[in-house]
Amino acid sequence: MESQELWVGWLGLRASIGMLVENKPSIVAQFRWCVITCIDSSRDMQKSGTTQRIVRDFSKECIFLGRGLQVPGMRVPALAREYNLFNGFDNMWCFCKEPLMPPEPHLQLVGPMRAGDKCVEGMENLDELKEFIDVFKRENLKLKEWMQASECALGLGDGCGLTYATFRKELAEELETNWGKGKFFRRDSEKSGG
Repeated sequence: MESQELWVGWLGLRASIGMLVENKPSIVAQFRWCVITCIDSSRDMQKSGTTQRIVRDFSKECIFLGRGLQVPGMRVPALAREYNLFNGFDNMWCFCKEPLMPPEPHLQLVGPMRAGDKCVEGMENLDELKEFIDVFKRENLKLKEWMQASECALGLGDGCGLTYATFRKELAEELETNWGKGKFFRRDSEKSGG
């Protein structure tokens, strides 16, 4: 990993993994492997008829890893189109090399995420968004620990906008530049955004 500081951001209500994969496929295709752990709120890919078909159709490349579906990053855009993946409430984790361990089932970036009982939906105020991200990071220290241990380079989750987590500052900046509203949430050790 280039940095051990976790960059977390929220790209707004209209952003989604499906939109990202369709309009900027290189963001996901640059990774050797992706593990999809949630599709349309379903968190056990082994029980999904769609993912079972993907594993059957692409048995040399696509496998189940824990409860997730492991696929080559370069295949994700075509699979998303062909199998109608990523319609909301999805999670995907991206790796530069073979994943060391499956994502833990409780780890997710899927919205609507809650800070206490408050859903982020409709939160357009920058201070509220910063507060939400701070609470999210405090409540999800295991996310950072797992991402470090597994060498996960990027996590994506949608449902109430698109949330990301990465150790790569340049990737966070690229996501924010192309998809964000100029609301960049700094690494985990900082309190303010810029």
